Amino acid sequence: MEKQTPDKLETRSRAERAALFETTRRVVAMLLTLGAFLVLGALFFALWQNRFDPVLTELVLRQFPVVVGIPFGALGAFIVVTLLRQREDPLEFEGLGFKLKGAAGEIILWNISFLVIVAAIKLLWKG
Repeated sequence: MEKQTPDKLETRSRAERAALFETTRRVVAMLLTLGAFLVLGALFFALWQNRFDPVLTELVLRQFPVVVGIPFGALGAFIVVTLLRQREDPLEFEGLGFKLKGAAGEIILWNISFLVIVAAIKLLWKG
């Protein structure tokens, strides 16, 4: 049996910690996504329960992109950033004279994704 040096033990524990972190991140992302779908489901349920209210019906029909599109845009941007993450190292973002690393890069990516989705809704909406 090979004697394990402290370097091998440290490397193994670092790899195990990284795997545990990745598993925890995925579980939390899934729970947050499920929670977001539940909140959106509650929004639609509330709208459905009040479908005979003429004021609310008019508001939803006139402002459909705001009432329905933007919450789904936020969820879509969240899915792009968290569930479709393919990188192992922290995300880095550099531009316009500043440099961001780690969670700040993911936040900027979410904001850009959300703004692009909202702009697409605005561009495609007729009314």
